[in-house]
Amino acid sequence: MARYFLGCLHAQYHPRSLLQQAVAGEQAGFDGIECSDHFQPWWEPDHSGQAWIWLGAAAEATERVPVGPAVTVAPKRYHPALVAQGFAALEAVSPGRIFGRPGLRRVAERIAVRLYGERVLPKLNG
Repeated sequence: MARYFLGCLHAQYHPRSLLQQAVAGEQAGFDGIECSDHFQPWWEPDHSGQAWIWLGAAAEATERVPVGPAVTVAPKRYHPALVAQGFAALEAVSPGRIFGRPGLRRVAERIAVRLYGERVLPKLNG
C-alpha cells in the first residue's frame, strides 16, 4: 500500500514555516514528515535549516506521524556515530516515530532500478 510523506524543504523555507507545514501535513492526513538535509541553500537568497535539530522540533510539534530525514549521507557529511546519536536521541523523545534513509542505500536502489526495473524495489525494501 502506498504511503505519502510530506517533504519539508530546508533550502526553500524558514524552519518555523516548515514546522507549521509539518503540523498542517499531519492534520491533512499525510503518513509521515520528512525533511531535506542540505548543508547550504541551492540558490541565494534562501534558507538552510539544520535537519536534525528541526526533526526534534517537528516530532514535538506533531503527535502521531513518523518523522525523519529524506536522505542522510552519513559518511560524506556526518560521522556515523553522530548519525546514530541523532537517531537515538530522536527515538528517546518520540518513541516509534523516527525513521531514517541513509544516502548510500538510495544510490543502490537507483542503480538496481536502472538495471532491473521497478520490480526490484519490493525485494530491496522487503
